Amino acid sequence: MGSRKLSDILALQALQAAYCETVDECATDPAGATARFNEILSADVRADYGMSLLTGRVAVIAFLVGTGRRKQRISVALDSYSAHRCNRR
Repeated sequence: MGSRKLSDILALQALQAAYCETVDECATDPAGATARFNEILSADVRADYGMSLLTGRVAVIAFLVGTGRRKQRISVALDSYSAHRCNRR
């Protein structure tokens, strides 16, 4: 495995961890979660949480922060790389 591929994998894992931590933060610190999502998500992010496709950072953040107080299982596809799951308890 080349060093470029390995560094890409590690970067995606770090992004996944930051996303999951921020999802957890939605319930306790909505303002902090919003600020962190603004750093993590690209302006043209697209996400499907099983109800309809959300397009754009504002729509995705509004959904995540707006539902952050409910227990749920969340999945998000980041570009075409893979689906990430964070179990909310």
